[in-house]
Amino acid sequence: MLVCRTLLGFRQTLLTGVAQLAEQRSPKPQAVGSSPTARANGSKDLQIRCLMASINNYLEEVGKEMRKVTWPSQKELISNTVVTIVATVVISLFIFSADRIISTVLEVIYG
Repeated sequence: MLVCRTLLGFRQTLLTGVAQLAEQRSPKPQAVGSSPTARANGSKDLQIRCLMASINNYLEEVGKEMRKVTWPSQKELISNTVVTIVATVVISLFIFSADRIISTVLEVIYG
């Protein structure tokens, strides 16, 4: 990204210099390079290329890291899933029971 920023600054400076030179040498307003949009389009293209290079670099790094991952076997996956479901049911039943007890006690007190 730092390289892209440096190149972008250099390219913009270069284009600004060329555009100013064209404006000074040519009295015609329709001369190529004398409009500010020519500078903007050049830097926009470079920004897009830098963005795409950054995205490509990111995806390559993700791919490298994904190859390093140790994936669980099917047996480990099934056992961990069962443990998760059982723990979820137990905790849900505990919260449901506690809620019922508390609401019964409050009904008796305020009933």
